Amino acid sequence: MTEFIEHSGTVEKIDSQFVIVRIEEPVTDCNICQARNVCIAAGSGAKYVTVSSAGIPETISKGTRVTVKGRSAMSSVAVVLAFVVPVILITVAVTLVIAMTGNDGFGALAGLIVLILYYLALYICRNKLSKRFVFTITKI
Repeated sequence: MTEFIEHSGTVEKIDSQFVIVRIEEPVTDCNICQARNVCIAAGSGAKYVTVSSAGIPETISKGTRVTVKGRSAMSSVAVVLAFVVPVILITVAVTLVIAMTGNDGFGALAGLIVLILYYLALYICRNKLSKRFVFTITKI
């Protein structure tokens, strides 16, 4: 597996904290990514990537063609956080509640509650996660 995945794109917006880049090219590196079957970037059409504006050169402005670069290892972590952990949590919650109560409805409700709480926890931890999922941009 390659160490980095790169995509070309166009800067759509720049503010004090973030740069938003529109990725228009067909995503060819998806073939080597473990998350290709569930990733929204693998679909067709333009995709948007948000990159921290800290340290970007002043020569990058709206409309500038850039390369967005991210570590390949981020894809494995993203798949685990987005799909593997929630499936395990739902399975455990549903199984335990059905075993304790014998009621499938309570089991389903427990699964939904656990899923909501998990994604709420991810949302609360989004700043910490954003430090782990780092993209960089360079001018083409």
